[in-house]
Amino acid sequence: MTKLKLNLKFSLPYYLNILEMLRSLKSPDPETRKITFIYLLSLIGLFSVLGLSGTLVVGKIQRDQALEAQRKAQIELERLKAETEAQSGDFVVDLGTITIDLKPIEPTTTSVGIKNVAQLNIHLRCDTVKAKNLIQEKTPQIKEMILDLLIGIDREDLLSYSAKRRLKSLMMQKINAWLPYGKIEDVLLSDLLFV
Repeated sequence: MTKLKLNLKFSLPYYLNILEMLRSLKSPDPETRKITFIYLLSLIGLFSVLGLSGTLVVGKIQRDQALEAQRKAQIELERLKAETEAQSGDFVVDLGTITIDLKPIEPTTTSVGIKNVAQLNIHLRCDTVKAKNLIQEKTPQIKEMILDLLIGIDREDLLSYSAKRRLKSLMMQKINAWLPYGKIEDVLLSDLLFV
């Protein structure tokens, strides 16, 4: 905390002048009493203003220091959060639900009102916090890349294990080629629903 110090050094003649002023309040001359009274009131006003401004300056300094301490604590909290997240190793980003049109099933035709559509949730496991944050920021672009891969996919490609592994591998390759840093370690597909 910064302390404000006023170095006011008064000599003995100064104090004697103040005493002389106080004595002049008892003077028989009304003009002298009046001027002395106004002078003393102005001194009291001056010292009050100086005291108030000093208090305001000290208060501002204390507020600034409190804000600075709060800002530093917030930065430290964010650093600890990132460090904890890095140690936990859980860098999974949920891209949400993606709806895709499937390749029509040959030779059968679908009934009116029935769509040949699939919905699935896609989660990406990243290797670093930076990669996770980037993917969260760029979710629409990444969803677009995934949709490009899934255009015209067969129902069987979403049901068979080997086709899913191949699809996951393609997704990882495409996204990793796009990422400037970090990488996708795994693609998790969940909540597969055919409509």
